Amino acid sequence: MENGEKSVVDGTKMTDEQLGKLTLKFDEIKRRINDGTIPYMEVVDTLQKVVIENKMRQYLEVSQGKAKIVYPVCKWREENGVIRFSLTSDGITGEQWITRLESQGIRVSDYAKSILRSKSFKPGKPTVYEIAVLKGGLFSDEERITKNIRAEGKKRKHLTPNAEVACLIREAFSDEDLKAMGLDWLATMHKPIKDFIGNPALLNAVRGGVDFCLLADYGCPVNEWRRGGGFAFVVSQVELRT
Repeated sequence: MENGEKSVVDGTKMTDEQLGKLTLKFDEIKRRINDGTIPYMEVVDTLQKVVIENKMRQYLEVSQGKAKIVYPVCKWREENGVIRFSLTSDGITGEQWITRLESQGIRVSDYAKSILRSKSFKPGKPTVYEIAVLKGGLFSDEERITKNIRAEGKKRKHLTPNAEVACLIREAFSDEDLKAMGLDWLATMHKPIKDFIGNPALLNAVRGGVDFCLLADYGCPVNEWRRGGGFAFVVSQVELRT
């Protein structure tokens, strides 16, 4: 590159002069934190929002006048047996999710539809979620029940997801993605919502063979789970300004 220019993500160029000004500004921030004139966490939170919202802009494209989520090539990573990835919600309703998923060829079961149409399904504001998936193999066959899985999530300081996370997972990851993760299904550990026959249920992205599915089941605390799946929790979440 010419004239000491540096590449940045959006394709523009940053000169050495601009880089120097940015470095001075960061030095000033560090000094003021040390002096106690600005709070450390306020600075961290503000910088985090800048990073997250820039990521949101990278993941969105406009298609026929509507925002469409575009996921990066590397959609997930695995660290110490835990699968991690980010998801961005646009806060749509359960009925809108049914339409959106089915328009993409994703089968939504009658039980899952009853969850999405329930008054208890309450999507939040547009939000970036950082997700951690605990694989079924982390638990023995005897211990792999819903209440123990939730206890492990709590022990790791994970948060209970909004039920919309299950829809985001199903939209973001194909059956081939789940297979690459080593998962037959991926359950979102949201607060159980009663299905149309009154049973508490959780939304699950399931590898369906010919078509890939969003199903609902296993919401009771003592339900036993098979080894081949995973359990999604929220590590952190940041609401986006709209």
